[in-house]
Amino acid sequence: MSLHEVYLLMGTNIRPEKNIRAALDLLRDFVSIKGISPVWETPAIGSDGPNFLNLVVHLTCRFSQEELKYQVLRKIEAQLGRVRSEDKNAPRPMDLDILLFDKLSLEPGIWSQAHIACPLSTLLPELVDPGTGIRLSQRSHYFQQTTGVRQRSDLHFNDPLF
Repeated sequence: MSLHEVYLLMGTNIRPEKNIRAALDLLRDFVSIKGISPVWETPAIGSDGPNFLNLVVHLTCRFSQEELKYQVLRKIEAQLGRVRSEDKNAPRPMDLDILLFDKLSLEPGIWSQAHIACPLSTLLPELVDPGTGIRLSQRSHYFQQTTGVRQRSDLHFNDPLF
């Protein structure tokens, strides 16, 4: 069974600090975490909920993409209290989305959504949009200038002591 390289988006706007810690602890039971981006705060979109905290986790695992999504990520979301509803923008304790699986992009929003581009750019700044040739670090800089996204330097989850 081969080892897969994955970049995972983690987002929450319900008890975010507690839920990020809990999700990382649960994730470690199934995968090997190689890196964690800084935390970025973004306004809630399409909902009146509180701002989201987002970060990207670089990991390796032996799960297929489907196994990772349904046997690990969805279970962690449910364990932390996520209930899926028709409102895709509803506040949530945890949202876990696979962005890249073995360098294959699974999320078209990487280039168009600040809550994805900014944290991912800290781990993969040289990632290039094949359609435009723009580096992810450039996209992140643009979003920082034009949206309400901001890096939270007061929150650190990549410290092995947390």
